[in-house]
Amino acid sequence: MAEGVILDSYVFNINVQDVAICNGNIWMCGMSGVHTTSLDNKEMHNLSSWKVRHTATNWMEADVLGKEVFMRHTTAICYFNETTSKNVKSGKFTYLKTLADGKVYFGNATECNICTAPSTIETIQQANTWNDITLGQGGIYWISDDIAGLRPYQMKEVAFVAGTQQIQPNSPRRDLFYRMHYESNGKDDYRLLVAGGINTYLSIHNPTTAMMYEDGNWSHFDEDTQTEQYAYLRHWNTTDIVQDPKVPSHHYASPDR
Repeated sequence: MAEGVILDSYVFNINVQDVAICNGNIWMCGMSGVHTTSLDNKEMHNLSSWKVRHTATNWMEADVLGKEVFMRHTTAICYFNETTSKNVKSGKFTYLKTLADGKVYFGNATECNICTAPSTIETIQQANTWNDITLGQGGIYWISDDIAGLRPYQMKEVAFVAGTQQIQPNSPRRDLFYRMHYESNGKDDYRLLVAGGINTYLSIHNPTTAMMYEDGNWSHFDEDTQTEQYAYLRHWNTTDIVQDPKVPSHHYASPDR
């Protein structure tokens, strides 16, 4: 299995749940609000150089649609851009993801919302046990379906219908999964980024796992170097991994520490 290299770690001593890159800026959200800064910021390692966009706690996920960043709070879905932030839909949702069709998907145990703009939402009422969703080739939705595992679905009329296709793994780093992204590899093909962790407060400390599936092969990012370099920190439970849209070989990962 090939191994990537983690270039640096930024120690903020705040609970970061997710990160996103949009319009030349990097955003992070979590238990200490919403922060953003330019990707060109040479003082990125200094939290005081980041702009605070929201002081509310309990932000769980972030993803991008056009020039706006959508975020999942424990009580609502909101969006942010360079000048404003607004509520998209109130409620308790379990996942939020921008997929390859250029739409934001968010939902809970009773519905899935498909959003093409902050004010344009299609709601599909469907009971489910989903934790995460991504869209692969051939219009197949790969969905983390709780105890049922990773399952393929197809959209038929106004409902998601489960299929029978299966992924045949070839020795990933670990049998850990929490969140995934389907991204271009910059070579007219795609790669699947997988964050292996868990987002709870149950003292479940999974190893800091970030993996990539591309061209039929698994690779993973070096976790040992940073763990040794920052031995005084607790590195575990990778909650997300995102890709720099300008540099496909550059990624950001957020451990729940």
